[in-house]
Amino acid sequence: MGDIGAVHCADTFQSTYYIKESQLLLTLYVDDILLSGPKESHQKFWEMLQKHSEIEDPTPVGRVFGRRHIITRDEHGASMKLDMSDFAANACTAYEELSGCVLKKASTPYLPEGSLVDNDFTVRGEMAQDASKVLMKILWSARLARPDLMKGISDLTRKITTWSRADDRRLYRLMSYLKGTPDYMLEGHIRDDPSTLHLSLYTDADHASGIQDVKSRSGMFDA
Repeated sequence: MGDIGAVHCADTFQSTYYIKESQLLLTLYVDDILLSGPKESHQKFWEMLQKHSEIEDPTPVGRVFGRRHIITRDEHGASMKLDMSDFAANACTAYEELSGCVLKKASTPYLPEGSLVDNDFTVRGEMAQDASKVLMKILWSARLARPDLMKGISDLTRKITTWSRADDRRLYRLMSYLKGTPDYMLEGHIRDDPSTLHLSLYTDADHASGIQDVKSRSGMFDA
């Protein structure tokens, strides 16, 4: 990226670049190119990049990895909502197709205390073969925008190899909760003056730089 004046933000995170002259931050992740910084510098950067690489015309950041970014600005600063309602609806439909069950909306992701009996833990569950497909799908939304799902998912992933009828019921309840709360989302606000802000966290994307297994290393870099 030297031709356009970009330098790595950190030696171990090869996909994040900072363009000092225009104060732009560039992140490459698989087939996504994300740019942030002063709006008046964007057009010049894209024109320069398109001289070196064939890419589609840039558009405002909307949906990335199945998550919509709803950004609003006013005189006090900026706010952003992380919306995965479409992803939630799709996950619920996938569950209903795999299980043959029709979901009902639930107010919490957990079964009421005392609703399971001893026999529920000894009988093999009907979702034993497909539970991992559902859990891995909704784990993505939990990581990106729905931390309220994480505890329920974590509890059930430990049961994959010993799946019981109790776990069927727990999964049904968790998915019923997701069915009833598709519009839940994270919301963040920045109200500080830009001069007081600094970047302290980099993306964990590193373009599969693991030498032995060519996998991306997970984790984050805290400056």
